[in-house]
Amino acid sequence: MTVQSVASIFRQILAIAGIVFSVLTQSVTALHLSASESAILGVAGALILAIEHYVADPSTGTTATGAPTPTPASPGAPVVAGVAVVPAPR
Repeated sequence: MTVQSVASIFRQILAIAGIVFSVLTQSVTALHLSASESAILGVAGALILAIEHYVADPSTGTTATGAPTPTPASPGAPVVAGVAVVPAPR
């Protein structure tokens, strides 16, 4: 695991804890916060989770870089120096 993935997991745990705590503060009098503070805590947790989901999605966020996957040439296409030459459509 990289430092970035560990930090991401930590942020997600904190976001879920924030959402759970915001719900608990409305129902448990010993933990009571004002309604606006509880709402801000819940929205902040949800926003962090949404950002983490967006960044972790390979189609939108950053992905691990590696060697590019070669694409196979179409059958019958001539190969010149390891590169497939595809004829132009007519």
